[in-house]
Amino acid sequence: MDPTESATRKERLKKAELQGQIEETAEQVVRANLTLRSPAAFGSNSLELADNFKRIPVSQRLGPLNILILA
Repeated sequence: MDPTESATRKERLKKAELQGQIEETAEQVVRANLTLRSPAAFGSNSLELADNFKRIPVSQRLGPLNILILA
């Protein structure tokens, strides 16, 4: 990592903290996450939609494994 880039990045972070941008961004992320997870976001069929979002096993998502066995 370049020391000049590192120093510049740290300075930008300090400025963002002083201006309250870090907290503002974190608040926006939390609000967006809460909105997406609320049942109202899915409408009246929230239970039906929740069933459609069940986790699919990785073996089914990736397909068959190509296993090469060396003797």
